[in-house]
Amino acid sequence: MFFFCISKSVVEKVELQIQPNDSKEQDVAVVDSYKPVYGVEDVPPWYLCILLGFQHYLTAFGSTITVPFVLYQALCIGEDGVGLSQLINTIFFMSGLSTLLQTTFGIRLPIIQGATFAFLAPTTAILEQMGECSMVKGDRHYLIGRKNTL
Repeated sequence: MFFFCISKSVVEKVELQIQPNDSKEQDVAVVDSYKPVYGVEDVPPWYLCILLGFQHYLTAFGSTITVPFVLYQALCIGEDGVGLSQLINTIFFMSGLSTLLQTTFGIRLPIIQGATFAFLAPTTAILEQMGECSMVKGDRHYLIGRKNTL
């Protein structure tokens, strides 16, 4: 059985040896030469930091932009592209501001403070109780039926 270990920027193939224990306990896996690549106080090279930062950005981008797309129908935005873009901009602005405060004054971990999915169900339920969406264009009033968002 083999697995790959990164050691000093070189990928090494390390053999995993399974040795039976004489006391009839579970087999113990012994790894010959496994050492962590970076310690707690170590800093990776700048090019690796950029690559990992971009990967972190792509992961956070999808979860941050999902919340406005789930809530836009319940918020009576409907076909209004400007309203949806303002909602997306607000989510990204507040996410950036809270991340800046967290990394400056908070516990200073390299994390992104994004939108949470915990409030989607209660927010949708509360907004569904408000009735039909209405839209005013000029001197005409329109009622827009809500679609089921969940």
